[in-house]
Amino acid sequence: MIKIGVGALVLDENRRVVLVKHGYRSYWYGRWILPGGMLEPGETLVECARREVREETGLEAEIGDHLITFERVVKDKDGVRLHVVYIDFWAYTSSRDLVPGDDVKEAIWVPVQELSGYHQELHPDTRVILEKAGFIGRSGVPGCMPR
Repeated sequence: MIKIGVGALVLDENRRVVLVKHGYRSYWYGRWILPGGMLEPGETLVECARREVREETGLEAEIGDHLITFERVVKDKDGVRLHVVYIDFWAYTSSRDLVPGDDVKEAIWVPVQELSGYHQELHPDTRVILEKAGFIGRSGVPGCMPR
């Protein structure tokens, strides 16, 4: 099954970004990611992004322009383990207090200029989004998206 993952790069007035870590075992477990989750039937992309930000962080965010769409296919000896199409948006909030949701183990604010210091702790797919946003340096071959 192909999943549609919708998320948001949430900024505040101090140019800080919200990062979360899931508390359950998954492809994203143990790494910093942006708030997001799977699109539900009947839900628009913007509604999904807003809901996921609220559920995972407790923040009310204004969802802005589309930032990036890309896919990840994870295969093993038994075939396709995961196929997700990511659709991420820019978002803004004036809220400050993070309240991690049930499926989130940790939620933090990170100043944009300090994101590169989290490089090894970021999920590879999160790095793709932050690279597109211009917040961290590109990895891999210039002109190519990392795989």
